[in-house]
Amino acid sequence: MVLSFQRCLSRGKIRILLQTCLDPPNACDLIPYDNRESLWTHNHFLCHLIHYLRLSHHLIVLNYVIGTFDKLKSVSSERISITDAVFDGVEVRVFEPPAKQDETLKRSVVYIHGGGWALASARTSLYNNLCRIMAESLNAVVVSVEYRLVPEVCFPEQFHDALRATRHFLHPDVLAEYSVDPSRVAISGDSAGGNLAAAVCQQVTGSVSHTLTAALAAQRLTGRLCCIITR
Repeated sequence: MVLSFQRCLSRGKIRILLQTCLDPPNACDLIPYDNRESLWTHNHFLCHLIHYLRLSHHLIVLNYVIGTFDKLKSVSSERISITDAVFDGVEVRVFEPPAKQDETLKRSVVYIHGGGWALASARTSLYNNLCRIMAESLNAVVVSVEYRLVPEVCFPEQFHDALRATRHFLHPDVLAEYSVDPSRVAISGDSAGGNLAAAVCQQVTGSVSHTLTAALAAQRLTGRLCCIITR
């Protein structure tokens, strides 16, 4: 069991917090955890220390660490074109497979990443690779939304960002620019992104000229919102 920040304070173990900053290996010995999660646990603990010392918010620090070591640049290849764009003030990463001779218009997926509305990014290796594989496997244009996070903004700004980006993409001129079939567009996401995807889908379906063709299966907040694209 990981020794939480609150438990350290309640037990007077401030020494552990200080050792985490001054001598990380020794501090880690005092905190049992699975080796597979050691790096995440250690960084998370450091972020809480910085937050406790009022140097910065722990989520800002944690996202800075994620952004420094795990964000990928938009590097295209022969199999997929990856570009960064801005849709109505919201940053997105677009994954485009090459055009096929027998298909003039492609299907498309708007993907919203998870992270508790506070962590992760469309540019992290996890979501970058997920969307790249999705675009290749489905031969679909995938738009991954880089919505703003807590504590930079509070709810419902994450929803507003996702909604603005989706509505911009669904504009006929934009769909034509990316060679997307308006009748084959779906919205998907995982965890908190699944929550946002379900909310965006409800808002968009009644306000755009075409119907989102997708079957959505949202289980719980910590689960995944599945998307089945149909012709």
